[in-house]
Amino acid sequence: VDGVGYGDFTRAKRGTGTDAANRFLDHGNYLAYGIGATATWVLGLQHGLAVLHGKTRRGGLVFDAADLIKDAVILPQAFLSAFRGDDEQQFRRQCIDALTRSESLDFVIDSLKHVATSTAQLASRSSQNR
Repeated sequence: VDGVGYGDFTRAKRGTGTDAANRFLDHGNYLAYGIGATATWVLGLQHGLAVLHGKTRRGGLVFDAADLIKDAVILPQAFLSAFRGDDEQQFRRQCIDALTRSESLDFVIDSLKHVATSTAQLASRSSQNR
């Protein structure tokens, strides 16, 4: 916030924000959820098999997967676009470009695969030690 001179900021939840940064964060988060949903579908994982969001939301694994990219890609773009006075279409285009450049879908897929295989290996070792 200070880095782009945006001023005071308070995150409004569930679409209640009226300032540009909050609107952009909401919009961008939905793009990240799309990446998360795509990654879980590609891997054949149940979207309800959550790590962090499981007790509070359906489709928690999608939210967990989206969290892998939201802070690195969506958050900075929301404030840059708000500071520049971008409209929703410009913000969306910038986010899609950033998600593509950063290979976010590949990153999320690789991260989910790594967590799954690491967990399976730990479980296998644990069962062998019994």
